[in-house]
Amino acid sequence: LSDSRYGVIVVTLLIAMRIFAKGRFNRVVILLPLISIAALLLGAGENGAVLAIVQKDQLIELNTQRAFNEDCDDYHEDGKIGTCPEPFYFPIVRHWEAELYSLYTQHFIITNNPLVYPSWYVESIGALFSISDIRRNGSINYARYPAQYKQFFRSYENVNVADILTGKYIAIGPDKSHWTPYHAWLIAHYFVFSKLKPERTQQFRQYMNDINRGKPMAEAANVFGNMSRLQREVRSYAESEFYFAEAKPPAQPVGEPLITPLSPAAVAMIAPKIALSAQLAQAVVAKGNDLPAPTSIDKPERDTWLSRIRGAAEQFDDVDVLSLAAEAECRSGNADTCIAYAERALDKAPENIVALTWKGVALTDKAVTAAPENRPAMTAMARKTLQRAVALDDQLPLPRIAYFQSFTKLGERAPKDAMAGMAEAIQRVPAAARPRLYLGEELVRQGQIDAARRVLHTVLYGAYESPERTVARSLFAPTGDGVVSRN
Repeated sequence: LSDSRYGVIVVTLLIAMRIFAKGRFNRVVILLPLISIAALLLGAGENGAVLAIVQKDQLIELNTQRAFNEDCDDYHEDGKIGTCPEPFYFPIVRHWEAELYSLYTQHFIITNNPLVYPSWYVESIGALFSISDIRRNGSINYARYPAQYKQFFRSYENVNVADILTGKYIAIGPDKSHWTPYHAWLIAHYFVFSKLKPERTQQFRQYMNDINRGKPMAEAANVFGNMSRLQREVRSYAESEFYFAEAKPPAQPVGEPLITPLSPAAVAMIAPKIALSAQLAQAVVAKGNDLPAPTSIDKPERDTWLSRIRGAAEQFDDVDVLSLAAEAECRSGNADTCIAYAERALDKAPENIVALTWKGVALTDKAVTAAPENRPAMTAMARKTLQRAVALDDQLPLPRIAYFQSFTKLGERAPKDAMAGMAEAIQRVPAAARPRLYLGEELVRQGQIDAARRVLHTVLYGAYESPERTVARSLFAPTGDGVVSRN
């Protein structure tokens, strides 16, 4: 489904992934601030993102001081006198699936249409799809209004449209900006599904295009003119009746979902994999040869984490567990142990892509520190291993990244096949910043500045600040002689 007003595919895929947690309800006194994709899509790194949420519902309290004040004003306007009664409204139940649908929608947008978006837009489209109604016949009603939305806006502050469109809400924080899933839903619904006047339609299109070209949100928002007028329009829209959209059932029957029962070994690896993604998301990013390679991981709690994985590898002796153990050792800088686990996995499955890749990574790392006379043979062995992994799999980004880094880690110019492989890796995980950073730095080093800017465009101007953005900006910082920095 597409809307010609902004040229963005508006679609969501529903996934059957649950990370279970004890308990069902998470009692909150006020509505929790909107959680962005940056918070829960852990480690959008070499092979893409990991989505992890807690299966807990929210109870949204409506009996606030603001609700009391609003009701009290109505009480007196009706001519009644005396003490105003305390408000009594049942709380809103916001089911955990709403967060799942919202976050996956955000992920889907930035992955399948990797443009530069304002952060509020990504979160707002997620909010629109968070309350989708999936029917038994396969149809989906989306962009529906949330339960008790009118009372919600009476119980909580109205959204400040100027703060959102200019990006000020990011600086002042969610508590002061009152940026919640309800406010996000309202802003998106107004711009995407209301019957906007042609003037507003053109303004919104220009605003989105300007941001995609790299203009700051505060400057792009000038196109809307009088913000007070726009504020009144959005506030009035919140009191109106809302349209919603419907996706008809597919013409061809959809097959049964693929459900893979997890083995005890696979279950044992769920928590370590999520922990790995979280650590990679926090990994320090540096410029030059210290760019975060697939062998870097944060130090805190590493020993406990490694011990758990090693124990699982000895308990299950499973190919996937051994491959993860190899990855854990490589990312922790233990090249020899990484090779040992990788070879154990390859003894069981000689064409296991993951094990081959991490063996190649470990050999590359050993080549970096090898004596000069031993380095060529070690490097050749690493690249042969990685080329085999690439040849066996045309999907996974990691083997291509590892092959590419078998040159850059050694300070060598990446050849055409390695550069092409990195381009393919980026196509597989377009929302991941680090593969773009790896390729962008090499392009700058080779003097292809314009190509580097194109590769790094979404990193430089994307919806969220990141360590990768800081490094990407430094790549184009002029030196004292006015030349772009090349490492």
